[in-house]
Amino acid sequence: MTKQITGSIALAVGLSLLSAGCSGAGHDDHPTPKAKPSHTAEQEVTYDECVDDRATVLASNVSRDGRITIGDCAEVSVVGAATPGSTIELGAVKLLVVESDGATIRLDRAERIVIPGNHNTVTHSGEPEVDDQGTGNTITAS
Repeated sequence: MTKQITGSIALAVGLSLLSAGCSGAGHDDHPTPKAKPSHTAEQEVTYDECVDDRATVLASNVSRDGRITIGDCAEVSVVGAATPGSTIELGAVKLLVVESDGATIRLDRAERIVIPGNHNTVTHSGEPEVDDQGTGNTITAS
């Protein structure tokens, strides 16, 4: 039985080496280059402007006592730690997601506001659906 197990193991190792493409005499030792994909899955993020009806606002890009204005944009995400005293102004949005910390955001109107971030102040008009998942947030209708 020991010879049978040893023979089976040797056969398995030999097949593994062959299927792994081990090189031997007469074989090219250079690996075949892999084809490069025609497009990459990662896309470059453009901050602080609406592109294709989506915007990602990097809250730390707004200076103290400064403001950034985006205007109307279907989906807006605010990310990062906000600079104290800065303001982000938005037009009409369908979805606002505030993942920021300490951001002050004023928007014309929204259909839905989701806030997983903390210590944010959001002022809006209309009657959006609000999902406040963070702590210390203030959401006020103007």
